[in-house]
Amino acid sequence: MNYVSHHQLHVLGLTITRLAASRGASQFVVGHGHGLGAVIKNLGQTVVVLFSGYDGYLKSGLPGFGILTPVMLVLVVVGALLVFKQKPRTDFDALMLMMLGANLPTVLLISPNNTHLNALTVPALYFAGLALAKLPRANWKATGLAVIVVLFGAWTVAYLGPTHTALAAGQNEPPLELQTLLTRAVDSGAPIYLATSHQQAGGMYTVTLFNHPVKPATFKQEAVKSGGGEFIHYYRYGRCHFSAQLPKSLPAHAVLIVRRGASLQSAKQAGYHLVKAGRYYQYLER
Repeated sequence: MNYVSHHQLHVLGLTITRLAASRGASQFVVGHGHGLGAVIKNLGQTVVVLFSGYDGYLKSGLPGFGILTPVMLVLVVVGALLVFKQKPRTDFDALMLMMLGANLPTVLLISPNNTHLNALTVPALYFAGLALAKLPRANWKATGLAVIVVLFGAWTVAYLGPTHTALAAGQNEPPLELQTLLTRAVDSGAPIYLATSHQQAGGMYTVTLFNHPVKPATFKQEAVKSGGGEFIHYYRYGRCHFSAQLPKSLPAHAVLIVRRGASLQSAKQAGYHLVKAGRYYQYLER
């Protein structure tokens, strides 16, 4: 949807959708003067995304968990090696190896994010399960406990440090606090103004849609987009309004959810008062 420009190309009787931006230019790491070095660098970045779970885009979920957990990644490698050495292989084993191999162009040539790497999920689940099934002698209880302790320790350190910093700057997962405030705002029935204090405001519609789904036809009818291209930003749909800072003119009746750091001057001038002050966001009513 992001790339559709709603214009058509007509070539030899064929109708081809004209894209609003070049998909290849924005996602392929090779070309434009970049070669083997870019491929090697991209492989390293892919590994980082798989293990950290963070690809630079807003998402709803636990920090440190992407499409696969770090433990599963290790089991995937073990399972794939076991199947590769196994003779003879079943047809299904061969199919899973082919699916895993088919991901190589994605891993090497396309910039990594959780969407692009989703194709790894099916073979990864299979090989991880196979590793658990073919290694029955391993002391999984002790190993599992050790892994959980290490993961929990790493997750705690990250949550109290870089993850908190990213949350405060609006560069990572939206906090549960925001989801709670959005539920309260939706239940009020009033217009909702969400000020993020950063330039990702045009993408915050994904957060509200995740917490309170809207029928696609309704969204298309109500949403007001800003231009076209690789990523379309929506700054308003239905009762929801998104901006980096609160607008200078506010309605007489609305709910304001404002990230700490954003200016409250226009809200105070319009007679709004603070109802709830969270760690990352503030909730105001009139």
